[in-house]
Amino acid sequence: MGTRDKRVEFETARLALSRLHLDRDQRDLAIRHAIRVSAGALHCDRAGVWLFRGDTLVAEVLWDVRTGQYGAGDTVFRSRSPRYWDALSQRRVVVADDALNNPVTQELRASYLEPLGIGAMIDAPLYRDGELVGVVCHEAVGGPRTWQQRDIDFATNVSDLISALRAQREVAELEQALRLRVSRQRELDKLEALTRLSRSIAHDFN
Repeated sequence: MGTRDKRVEFETARLALSRLHLDRDQRDLAIRHAIRVSAGALHCDRAGVWLFRGDTLVAEVLWDVRTGQYGAGDTVFRSRSPRYWDALSQRRVVVADDALNNPVTQELRASYLEPLGIGAMIDAPLYRDGELVGVVCHEAVGGPRTWQQRDIDFATNVSDLISALRAQREVAELEQALRLRVSRQRELDKLEALTRLSRSIAHDFN
């Protein structure tokens, strides 16, 4: 694919991703759609959102181009991949043209890369309120692959978008919880008022 064709493809994908901000009621679906679009634009076989859970990195959602299905639950343990973990902790974009032999990612070789046939990957950091909370990972199956700077920039843009979508989802969840709390408090206030009224009526009868 020529440079111009690739640029057009990225711009088309960016336009599709920018429209996801308009979807306020289905942000989980928007995040799924974002990784699906980004996997297509980068011509990779897998893309996913991974979150830190203590000393474990857990896949919240994965898109597999080959099967056309979403998945979740894959794990990477800090104890088995300290270099990879340290690189993420430094908030670096992990770019592995040859993931099996890259000093940062080769620790994942036996437990993750080889079983899935992954030969190259880009992991872009995912933030919440300035804090690193996970990564958005793009993986290519097969042998090594040379990632271009435009690929890295696009993967980073996708990570920023997903960070924003997750933040919007959390705000929406907090707003929903607040509305529920206010509604419950109103019911409690009504119940308390009825209780006082019934006591007052009972007192008058007595």
